[in-house]
Amino acid sequence: MPSRSQRELWFCYCVNYRQRLEDDIKQLQTNLRYRKVDAVDCLELALAIERLNCFNEYCKHTNEIFKIMSGNELQNPTSD
Repeated sequence: MPSRSQRELWFCYCVNYRQRLEDDIKQLQTNLRYRKVDAVDCLELALAIERLNCFNEYCKHTNEIFKIMSGNELQNPTSD
């Protein structure tokens, strides 16, 4: 079972990396506003959004594992 400091480190990682991914999306959106848009720009933005969505899902699942490991299981783990 991960220690408290390991969990805190994990949560800091999640927050910082999520912020970096969100900043990437903001930068790509800004680029779209100020220059001629092409297919590559749109694809880059779509991929950045998908990276953020995947990371959020990964964090969600990992946090659920931490809850189970620490004994804080949900009463009905199948409900969202």
